[in-house]
Amino acid sequence: MMPIDGDSGSHVAVRAPTRKRSMPSMRLRWRAGGQSDGTPGRRPEYSPVYYAAFIRDPDGNRIEAVTFLKDG
Repeated sequence: MMPIDGDSGSHVAVRAPTRKRSMPSMRLRWRAGGQSDGTPGRRPEYSPVYYAAFIRDPDGNRIEAVTFLKDG
């Protein structure tokens, strides 16, 4: 297993239709050995409607579940 140092691996984003539907897939990835790399929440530095969560898998790849909120 490669150490998680923040600069290793790839970054893959998966878009979910709603924030409620994005979180179950992130929980499954966490149970499979991933580590949280950003709790679910708004990311105003990207956009006022950007909502995402991040997981690092055991190889250091970053997986992002993202949705765009309708309420801004």
